[in-house]
Amino acid sequence: MVPTVFIYPIVLLAMVWLFLMLYAMWSSDSSVAGRPLPRLITPTCKRSHAPKPFAGLTYKPHCAACEQREYTTALLAHFGQWVQPPRRQAQGPVPKPRWMPVPELLYAQVVKQYRRRRLVQVSHRVVFGTLAGVKHALAPQGWKINTAFIERVNLTIRQHVAAVGRRGITLCKGKAGARQQLALYHMYYNFCLPHASLRLPLPQPKPTNGSGSAKQWRPCTPAMAAGLTDHVWTLREALLFRVPPGPQPQAL
Repeated sequence: MVPTVFIYPIVLLAMVWLFLMLYAMWSSDSSVAGRPLPRLITPTCKRSHAPKPFAGLTYKPHCAACEQREYTTALLAHFGQWVQPPRRQAQGPVPKPRWMPVPELLYAQVVKQYRRRRLVQVSHRVVFGTLAGVKHALAPQGWKINTAFIERVNLTIRQHVAAVGRRGITLCKGKAGARQQLALYHMYYNFCLPHASLRLPLPQPKPTNGSGSAKQWRPCTPAMAAGLTDHVWTLREALLFRVPPGPQPQAL
């Protein structure tokens, strides 16, 4: 057996060594705790998987929405002509021709002013033509200068052409695809889609095949109202229609 004289010194040395180790560990932890903790880097932008709202459908239009330059550019592109300005001086270069709107073009804008998200004033601005000419053209129908028709057209295009409605899987990444979809929409809207405002009353009501009431109206499309066709086209008929060739350049 080990004498008791050797056991007590060994236990005392072990306890001293344990206290020294605990003191060393405590001093290292206190030095680390005294240092300032590193600041966490907060992300500058948060990624959200929710779809972004479309400003044209979720918010009231600002006054600039009625003054968009794209409308003026589109109208000039389709209803413009080259005009030769007259000479101002007898000498000097001849002025270059300018692309000007046709005299029959009438275009007015509605300027809306908001204050604290409330409409406070509405004014009209004539871009092409005169104010008297615009009012004279709208008077027979009882209309006034407003944005109801152009906003209705914009909403109709967004409902039928998914590429311009809002961002999604149907987004067109090129002008060619957007033009093709718009061309198909124009064909369907004018030849295949009857408009309730263009319907005509029938001379004699026609009975239906079922037990419903007699048919009293004849459906009409914009193409029928313009005299381009005499019936409502089906989508199959529109897609299989052969467009006649345009005028060919004559050989000299």
